[in-house]
Amino acid sequence: MPGVSFLFGIEPQRPEWQLTEVADVPEVLTWAEERANGKTFVLYAEFVHEGGHGMIRLLGQEPPGV
Repeated sequence: MPGVSFLFGIEPQRPEWQLTEVADVPEVLTWAEERANGKTFVLYAEFVHEGGHGMIRLLGQEPPGV
């Protein structure tokens, strides 16, 4: 998805991986579920916009201390 990257982390850790070469959100979800091994995870979409940099949490809970 041009202009969007995805951040993935297995809770309670902060995001550990950044995915940039993906076609769509279902691809990212499949990738994340395969690596989480049944553990809870958090997934963010990261993007650049006119005013700077933004992140949207797509799935999961904010890790403690964030």
